[in-house]
Amino acid sequence: MPEAIYGRNFDLTRQESVVEHYVPNDLQLTHINCASSWHGGIVVSMLIQGAIGWFDTARNYHELLRGFVGCHGVRADARTGNLYFSDSCLGVVVFLDNKLGIARRVDMASRWLHDALQIDGDTFAVSVTDANRVQLVDVSSRDIMTEIPGAEFGMGTQFLSYGC
Repeated sequence: MPEAIYGRNFDLTRQESVVEHYVPNDLQLTHINCASSWHGGIVVSMLIQGAIGWFDTARNYHELLRGFVGCHGVRADARTGNLYFSDSCLGVVVFLDNKLGIARRVDMASRWLHDALQIDGDTFAVSVTDANRVQLVDVSSRDIMTEIPGAEFGMGTQFLSYGC
């Protein structure tokens, strides 16, 4: 990430052991937790600053917004092209408008909503990490269509992926 914005982080290379040089979240200046395509470039969400940034087609970085402590899983909404993300600390999916203001928040009744992924239209998969389950939810009505328990896969479902 740009040093001029986020400061100088630890100088670790691919040759160094992440196990031996592990840096806890609280000691990191920032880290990308999700990257997805948007407007011909790559949009990213970052922990610590709770920021969303965009690398344009020329690889220039633009910070779009910040201040969401638990900002995770930024992606483009297929219905509008606008961005959405999980504000994990508040347990809500945040939908942005085309000026990057908050259009709406959808409360998922979670203490740690780590990810949200649009499946089709208003149907989203949400990772309710505090309950270790994935829910398929209609974000317009907040109706839970189904739940997938995560206990057999580990301690907590975090990031979601879906492909046709």
